[in-house]
Amino acid sequence: MLSIIPLLCALFYPNVGTLLSYVGALSGFVIIYCLPVMVYLKQKRLEITDPLLAEAIAHNEFKVQNNIEADKSPQLVINDRFLKRGIINTRRAQEQKEQMMTRYRL
Repeated sequence: MLSIIPLLCALFYPNVGTLLSYVGALSGFVIIYCLPVMVYLKQKRLEITDPLLAEAIAHNEFKVQNNIEADKSPQLVINDRFLKRGIINTRRAQEQKEQMMTRYRL
């Protein structure tokens, strides 16, 4: 099935190189310009909404917990050792978040 789609495209559209150049240009644009910006914005959003989880991800102190039910996606769980060490850091992160948000308040 996977090789049938390119075969049909090559049979019915003889200038496959033109089609591939457009597809390659579009995918290159997405990978080079859009994907890094989206990942950066997602990381910054996580730092604002959940600073402890963001720090755990930055230090690779998390594990993925798979649910037995097929309906649910895997969950990220912070390791206990990092969580105990991070309780003090959570207060500091909360204070930094409050300082960042003060400039947006009216």
